[in-house]
Amino acid sequence: RSLCDWSSDVCSSDLALHQAEPDAATWRRIEDWLTVAAAKGQRFAMGDLLVASMAADRDVAIWSLDQDFGRMARLGFVSLAHPRRRP
Repeated sequence: RSLCDWSSDVCSSDLALHQAEPDAATWRRIEDWLTVAAAKGQRFAMGDLLVASMAADRDVAIWSLDQDFGRMARLGFVSLAHPRRRP
C-alpha cells in the first residue's frame, strides 16, 4: 500500500532513510563554522550544526522552518531548499 498523500507531492517511496554518521571532515567543518559564527556574534545548537554539516557533506539543500538554518545560509554554511509552489 502506498503512503502517498493526495495533498502532497511526497510519497513514502520517495523517502529513504539512510543511516549516516559524521566523519572527520564533518567535525572539522563544524569547528570552522563555530569560529566564523563566534566572530560574527552568532550561536547555533550542536544538533543543527551537525545536520547542516552532514547536508553539506552530501551537497544537499536543507528545508526547514527553523530560523537558525536561515542564519546559517546567510553565513554561507548551507543552502536552503525552497518548496515547490502549487499552481
